[in-house]
Amino acid sequence: MKKKLITLTLLTLVTLSLTAQQNPQLAEAEWAAAEQAYAAGRYEDALRHLDKTQEYVGYWIYTVSHLRILCYDKDIINYWDDLAQEVRRYVDYADKNSNSNDFDNNRYLEVNAIRQKMVARTDYMSGRTDYEEGRKLYDAGYYAQAFVKLQVAAENGSEGAMETLGDMYYYGRGVIQDYVRAAEYYMKSADKGYTDAMFDLGVLYYTGRGVTGDYTKAVEWFRKAADIGFDRDAMYTLGYMYANGDGVTQDQNEAIRWMRLAAENGSDRAKTWLERNNIR
Repeated sequence: MKKKLITLTLLTLVTLSLTAQQNPQLAEAEWAAAEQAYAAGRYEDALRHLDKTQEYVGYWIYTVSHLRILCYDKDIINYWDDLAQEVRRYVDYADKNSNSNDFDNNRYLEVNAIRQKMVARTDYMSGRTDYEEGRKLYDAGYYAQAFVKLQVAAENGSEGAMETLGDMYYYGRGVIQDYVRAAEYYMKSADKGYTDAMFDLGVLYYTGRGVTGDYTKAVEWFRKAADIGFDRDAMYTLGYMYANGDGVTQDQNEAIRWMRLAAENGSDRAKTWLERNNIR
């Protein structure tokens, strides 16, 4: 960690206190001390220096938040609630400021990896066994039994169970087909960071099933699935939408870019599209 604390003029800032005593010099000194402590494995010391950094800056800064998240992650059991709150704050900032000059995609990917680990742990702590058993039953075609297990897991917060219940309602497996109910479960799962559900929502908005058809919203959900989950189907669909101008300004360069990304991630459909259009 040798990245300098970004100066206040380059940041989107969130005020913490109107009475905070700003002191850029002391903030930089505390930031340097926090980085040194983190590098040495002294995470409690690093957190104390980050608190002082924040105090002297007087604002929430995403660079400080990023290092704080890394520290919390080292002791995830004792800092679970703090980590969850800081990750939500960071991701909310990133979603709103991903095009700003100070945004760092590598930091975002690092935080998102931690978030995905938290999702997996939440599944385990809140009904993971029910989800795994329900998913096995679902894959084997025992839909009625699967539905019972998956409902319990979903009620306990399992994002994977929510997404699978959405699939059951979407395809009418073990339940009466209901696109509206499918959309409800997909939305719950996507809101908790489950990228498969983000793609599913994109499909619903694209087709107008269970929700009011909206190509713009479809693009938003496909982009999230592609950017966060590296979903090759989402990448392919974005390429298709750019090629046809669905929900976006028609742009062949963007279409090719997304198709290449999809192909690199194993999409046979994207490879076929590129070959058919004589694009390498």
